[in-house]
Amino acid sequence: MNKRILICLNSFGIGGVETACFTQIKEYCRRNYEVYVLAGKGIYTDKLGKLSNVTFIEFDYEHKNGIELQKIYFVIDVINKYKIDLVYIHKLECILSVFPACILSNTPYIAYLHMGIPNTYDWYLGNLNITHSFLRAYFCNAYKIIGITDQAIDENRKLFNIEKDKYILIPNSIDFNEFCSNNTEQKSFNNLLFISRLDKDKGSGIQNAINFFIEYKQFNSDASMDIVGDGTEKEKLEEQIKTQGLNIKLLGAKNNVSDIMKNYSIVLGVDRCVQEAIAMKKLVIIVGYEGYKGLVTPNKILDAAKSNFSGRGLPTIECSETVKMINDMTDKQTQVILNENYNWLFKNRNIENNIYEVKNFDDANKFANSINNNELLINLFEEIGNLQRKYDKDIKNVWDIKESTENYYLNREKWNESQLQNKDKEIEKLKEENNMIKKQMNGTSNKIMERIRNNRIISKIKDKNKKD
Repeated sequence: MNKRILICLNSFGIGGVETACFTQIKEYCRRNYEVYVLAGKGIYTDKLGKLSNVTFIEFDYEHKNGIELQKIYFVIDVINKYKIDLVYIHKLECILSVFPACILSNTPYIAYLHMGIPNTYDWYLGNLNITHSFLRAYFCNAYKIIGITDQAIDENRKLFNIEKDKYILIPNSIDFNEFCSNNTEQKSFNNLLFISRLDKDKGSGIQNAINFFIEYKQFNSDASMDIVGDGTEKEKLEEQIKTQGLNIKLLGAKNNVSDIMKNYSIVLGVDRCVQEAIAMKKLVIIVGYEGYKGLVTPNKILDAAKSNFSGRGLPTIECSETVKMINDMTDKQTQVILNENYNWLFKNRNIENNIYEVKNFDDANKFANSINNNELLINLFEEIGNLQRKYDKDIKNVWDIKESTENYYLNREKWNESQLQNKDKEIEKLKEENNMIKKQMNGTSNKIMERIRNNRIISKIKDKNKKD
């Protein structure tokens, strides 16, 4: 009987993790597994439907109002309905639903570590309403933990203090049946392709790619660059391209990268697309998340692979160094780079040799049934305590804000009252001064009027005397 596995991923949209999962799913299908995918819809959903032995089940993993039990029950129903033998959990966004479901149904699960960015757990602990103890329980009760890099494994072990034997290093790999070279020699290197999500979490990589193209075009006037990807930074990028008059075209998000990549000679990016381009025998430039890292060469590929081709750990260089290197290379030197990079990748990153299969399902089931429920209950109570403390802290913060706000307005009211009293006093003083001025003016006016009247009387007397 074919084994049934459940792949859990929050979304099958754009991204390296999503593409890696899709590659694994295809390989499991080739090995006659019955694959069930529990995920949100995305750009790869339609392609899943074209694979034999794959059932897609749409699911929203977000818990909007605390832990939503109906979502846990839904996953349990999926596990029972399809008689799932093993669950693969690829993202921490999935664990609030899937981890409890696996425990309650006694189903073994594999925990994946796709994280390439240091301190990623801080973000999850701060944004997913989960605690350190909950995450530790999740990792401790996994049948195996698979990390795509040594750094990801080391960080997890250090943070959660888990025995070394539970971890397996399996790098994200390439389907060489899909990503294969369509030519052996390239005479022109004027058509460039940049692949990336256009989001802020890509760091300076997007701008590094633009900077390289600008530098490259100064020496190769016929050069043009297309960009595959989409995201929140798209409009900003479009404006820059328009303002600077760059020969760059945005192609949007695509799920047929291998078909597109065939038409280009130089590919820029980070992570998975670097491997895909090497598999297709293209010159590949790692744009990096922080600094620009340059061309992948045979003497650099091993160090680049240690961080899943993200560029972390590689020295930052100037774009001009790569431009000069490409312009100075002979055809023979170019072919050496393309072929040796390809040979290394085929040997070390072929999906056929880098996929996890449980050889003894009885052992996995035995492990799942041996999980110490008392220990989990302790973790649960600790989790409730942590949530209560967090709740109390949040309440205190809200109360402090309320009090500080009230104090502000009370003090403001007192200040306003005091100011009004002062203004009233000023007004009364001004009234008194005004009255005094009026009296003075009245007194002065009377004197002036009396003087005028007297002058008129004197004038009349004088006129009468003249007549007499």
